[in-house]
Amino acid sequence: MVGTETATAQTLIGPQSVGLAQTYTTQSRGVNAMGWNPANLGYSDNPRFSFRFGILPLVPFPSVQMVNSSVSLGWFNRYFTNGGTLSNDDKRAILGVFPEAGWDLSPQFNVQLLGMSFGHRVVTLEANAQGNVVLPTSLLSLALYGNEFSKPIPLNDLNTEAQVVAALSYGQGRQIYIPYLSDIAEETYLGGGVKALIGLGYAGTESATGSIASYPERVFAEGNAKARYALGGYGFAFDAGLSAKFNDRIQAGLALNNLFGTIQWSKRNSMAYEYRISLDTDTLDLFSNEFDSLMEKAVKIDTSYKGVSFRTPYPAYLVAGVQYELTSSIQLYFNYKQGFSHRFNMTTTPRISLATELSPSRWFTFRTGLAVGGKERLQLAAGLGFHSRHYAFDIGAAAAGGLFNHSRGVSLSLGQELRW
Repeated sequence: MVGTETATAQTLIGPQSVGLAQTYTTQSRGVNAMGWNPANLGYSDNPRFSFRFGILPLVPFPSVQMVNSSVSLGWFNRYFTNGGTLSNDDKRAILGVFPEAGWDLSPQFNVQLLGMSFGHRVVTLEANAQGNVVLPTSLLSLALYGNEFSKPIPLNDLNTEAQVVAALSYGQGRQIYIPYLSDIAEETYLGGGVKALIGLGYAGTESATGSIASYPERVFAEGNAKARYALGGYGFAFDAGLSAKFNDRIQAGLALNNLFGTIQWSKRNSMAYEYRISLDTDTLDLFSNEFDSLMEKAVKIDTSYKGVSFRTPYPAYLVAGVQYELTSSIQLYFNYKQGFSHRFNMTTTPRISLATELSPSRWFTFRTGLAVGGKERLQLAAGLGFHSRHYAFDIGAAAAGGLFNHSRGVSLSLGQELRW
């Protein structure tokens, strides 16, 4: 079964990579090579055939995860589960964890419908949904303090965007000869992949502004919002990678994934919405019989119209890694990851990770890793692998943004694979 950690969009991540804190550029093989480095498909230690499956064959195990920028379980328990009232110091401490840019929530859903490899070739089919919801800090302040008289509270940082995409991928790797590199590397491999992207749905805000102000005998509120959605889109993305084995102990790899990845959303099934409200009243009793009629008068624009064709990215990213065999049972890994946009759970903040694998026997492996940077900021991971000749079961777990009660996201991944 595969329940993967997907804090950054479109990276195909399984239990091995989760247990290594995503330090997986050099050692991915077979089905696991897509999304990491397709050049690894060229190595001779790839399985002749592999099939990754969920609870049962052809019954995938989906992954759902929420990573947020500020809130941890410990923070929530400290202020909201101990009873009593919040002091002003408590309120200031509560708001202190939220950045000025707003509270960033990053929901993610991923399911691999098909994963098969044939020697140096691989085919995968997955569906993923990713997005961002940013709630303005001023709205959180309003919830705690209420609205001060004569002091307007801006609500201008609200931003939401999400898309659902199915990706059918094909990848292949092979050994090549590079004259200059052959002087220092024993073996060199080149790989590539192509992804046919089917956009299932998109929804997002184009703009959202507003404010609310109260006075001793008056309440004033206004807001403007534009949003759009689309059903049905298409696109392509490409992966390219290079890997080199320098000697029996050192291997390195570099890959660019989702190059030129975009979704073209059809005008035929696209709609745009525009909404404007302006409220100026001497009372705002939510339980008054006049409240509904008051809100009807406050709405100035509430309309929808046929949208236009538009594009959204299937974000590209770079991964690079080095692998060193300390002993026959201990492997050390270093990984660098860099995104090229801030949309759909991706970030341009570099991510650096270190990991190790301990294999005291052929059938048992222990993994652990540590990462800093990226959207998680900090990640600590561990995992186990139980492998026989034709069957593998792996489990990986990771905490993002902190440990235990201080974590702002938790990942768990289980995986089964048949190999020949």
